[in-house]
Amino acid sequence: MTERIPEGNLTPRDIANEIEKMLSTTNEYMAENANGPSKLETSKIIDPGPFDYGEILSNAEVFLNDEFPSSDAILVSVSPTGEVPVFTPGNISVISGKPKTCKTTLVGGFMVGLHHRYASFETRLSPERNEIIFLDCEMGGRRTQELARLVCKMLSLETLPRNIRFFSIRQFDTAMRLSLLEYMAFHSPSLAIIFLDGIRDLILDVNSNYEVSKLMEKLLNIIERTNIHLCTVIHQNKINSDIRGALGTELSNKCELALSLTKKEDSGEVIYTVKTDLSRDKEFPGFAFQRTDDGIKLIEDWKPTSKKSAVTVEEIPEETHKQILAEVFKQKTEHSYNDLVGAIQSAAVSFIGSIGIGKAKQLITHYYAKKLVTSRRDGQQVNYSLSVA
Repeated sequence: MTERIPEGNLTPRDIANEIEKMLSTTNEYMAENANGPSKLETSKIIDPGPFDYGEILSNAEVFLNDEFPSSDAILVSVSPTGEVPVFTPGNISVISGKPKTCKTTLVGGFMVGLHHRYASFETRLSPERNEIIFLDCEMGGRRTQELARLVCKMLSLETLPRNIRFFSIRQFDTAMRLSLLEYMAFHSPSLAIIFLDGIRDLILDVNSNYEVSKLMEKLLNIIERTNIHLCTVIHQNKINSDIRGALGTELSNKCELALSLTKKEDSGEVIYTVKTDLSRDKEFPGFAFQRTDDGIKLIEDWKPTSKKSAVTVEEIPEETHKQILAEVFKQKTEHSYNDLVGAIQSAAVSFIGSIGIGKAKQLITHYYAKKLVTSRRDGQQVNYSLSVA
């Protein structure tokens, strides 16, 4: 094989020669295969199978004069600065939170807002397409009935409006639950939105990439073909605020709006805060509410607290560092590394507030570098103590 000239030394003449060689090789190949591709080349052609890909792509191509179903919001949040879309046709949204954070109660509030104005929420449903369905895969019939009664209370009605329906399908297996969802979507011409409580119960394993992928394919096909909105409800992980598993990741990737709820205590009262984790449109305005017998009581003039930026180790006064260390070694003159991490976390509360394991380890590194603590090895274990001044 002829050694190629390094690219940095190529001259215009060299480049011209390379192009001529390429053209010559191409012309020779064309002449040899004038009567069709050789056996070798034929074997490389992909068999298109039973599908007419040309027709499929023709139907999938998007043109400037194409007409699509309405994408106008079916629920908006009205504020002094204007309207913010909440749910739009043909899309997915997500409501997440830890257990007992009133996720389902919030769904009830949205259902009321979709029927008529409720708090800052205004419906944009048309008379021809105004059916609202709550589909429960998690709670069971009795709890679903409780939500239905709550919605009636918030609407000040004795019975449910004809366009709001509740279904409990927890008793069926995952395949049947998904089939029932699909049936509702394709056989209800007036259906505008489905609230799916417990989407994780449509698959066996929330971390199975295969199951999650197939489920999302099915759901995206449903909303694309029916132009309904699908609002899903799902739990967050126990150890953090991320939505559960691979399913949560895919929902975050595909949804138009992701809301999360947090339960807090303020002056002895329990409040629930709602914030936007993701929005493809204008950011949904956060709010807070309390749960009452009659539904939801919004907290007037509530504003989210701005998160304070964490204080770095270097920003902590040296005197404070010494106070923390004095507390750490008050009862014990030596600590193993893991014990020292915990002791620093406990001591820090009184001087700089609650800190995580990572920040405690940063403090240990700082103290060791400043020679405020020293270490000695005892077999396999390293013990730490205050340095002698």
